[in-house]
Amino acid sequence: MENDAATLYCPNELCQAANPLTHKFCQQCSTPLPKRFLWAVADNSIVGKSGELLQERYLIIEDNVLLDTKPGLIPQIPEQQKLDDIKSYLRLIPYRLHVPQVYGFLSQNAGNISTEILLLESPPLILDRAPTKVKLCGELIGAWKSATSLRQLNWLWQIAQLWQPLASEGVASSLLAKNLIRAEGSIVRLLELNSDGEIRPSLPALGEFWQKELLPQAKPAIRDFMSEVCRLLTEEEVHSSEQLTAVLDKGISSLSEFHMPTIKVYALTDTGPCRLRNEDACYP
Repeated sequence: MENDAATLYCPNELCQAANPLTHKFCQQCSTPLPKRFLWAVADNSIVGKSGELLQERYLIIEDNVLLDTKPGLIPQIPEQQKLDDIKSYLRLIPYRLHVPQVYGFLSQNAGNISTEILLLESPPLILDRAPTKVKLCGELIGAWKSATSLRQLNWLWQIAQLWQPLASEGVASSLLAKNLIRAEGSIVRLLELNSDGEIRPSLPALGEFWQKELLPQAKPAIRDFMSEVCRLLTEEEVHSSEQLTAVLDKGISSLSEFHMPTIKVYALTDTGPCRLRNEDACYP
């Protein structure tokens, strides 16, 4: 007998058949089976252990990473008084490449206390062929030392682009938290948003963070330039993220002159789950 926790239900409301996690299409109606991995914004001890099924729906993969086994059902939405907790996520949707978005809520009971856990979709994950073997992307600081000089500058540029939008929503401190800033290849991704509180960080704080955490492992080709950028920030000679972006733009342009890009193109075709869904059947 299969473990119910390892079952993925078809999102087709007319089908909703149970399928093994390894299937890409429903074995009953051939509907694609989406695998929606989520990040639970909560202490790991509150969420549960790997392999547990929460609310008969959310499978705990590892730590706070969950898989929605019933993607065809609408997630639990927050009550009116809880909307303030997710406003920053909603307003930052134009930056969803870097900032995860709200998926829903999960009610979890610990003793006599009921807790609502925020679920975020599209967290920074490394996916494996096995659906239950996924892990979080590494912290930016860990990936920093092995990155090329051009990628290091590009990561700084992305952070500079995010600073003002996040600061306007009171969550700029997210860019100063080592455990929240992740590197998914060339993209800077945030695991979740951290509220600034009463004392909001300023650009000098960003300069100090870069100077302490990133500058020592910067590549020789950009170390002097980055040191100057940190100085401009800490001494408040750069007053806005737009100025910071412009400075980094110049550094990237200068560095790009010495880099020759290599472009590789890959193509792949698929016959589809059956001949009726194959485009070749349209052109006999």
